[in-house]
Amino acid sequence: MTETNQNKEGAEILNLESLLDYQEGSVVSRMLVNKKVGSVTLFSFDKDQG
Repeated sequence: MTETNQNKEGAEILNLESLLDYQEGSVVSRMLVNKKVGSVTLFSFDKDQG
């Protein structure tokens, strides 16, 4: 396995579905990473939203 494929220290496997609560008729978001170099945000969209 190459270094780019190995888990890095502090890495964690997450079940993304469990990180957001579905809300009917809404868009829900949760910021997972917020660093100087960028951020990662998880979104949940209800039908006809977004």
